[in-house]
Amino acid sequence: MDPAAGDQARIRLVYSLMFSLPGTPTLFYGEELGMRENLDIPGRRSARSPMQWSSSEPHAGFSTAPEGARLCRPLPEDTSANVTDQRRDPSSLLNWMERLIRQRKECPEFGWGELSLLHAKGPVLAHRCDWDGSTVVAVHNLGDNDCAPDEEIKLDPYGYRWLRPRH
Repeated sequence: MDPAAGDQARIRLVYSLMFSLPGTPTLFYGEELGMRENLDIPGRRSARSPMQWSSSEPHAGFSTAPEGARLCRPLPEDTSANVTDQRRDPSSLLNWMERLIRQRKECPEFGWGELSLLHAKGPVLAHRCDWDGSTVVAVHNLGDNDCAPDEEIKLDPYGYRWLRPRH
């Protein structure tokens, strides 16, 4: 597997876990793009780099200040994780994250339901959430190989599925 593809698969697996487990998922701005932090900034301020809106505008589209002007915080060197480019790419992290958020809204069982862990084969975390007479099941492959936790479900490395069983 291509290491970059593996990183994307792991990133998406973690967010799928976060959005399907109990609690309220929280994102910091820029996370939906995979935006990196500028760790050259001292202290906790490094966790808040300016938002990257474009790769072609000065200051990554964050500010209309003249090129070369000093911003309150410097941008990371790599501004490839930006809103403009990702909006145009249907497979981007931003577009995937928008679909995940929409899917979570369609599955109130994850936020309101009672969680039960399910038995599954392999390095798999499977759980179900029951609420108001309906059920959603989430299956996550935590391993770096294909797996089949049952006869009908097959998962890629770091793959996941959200399923709504029909009664």
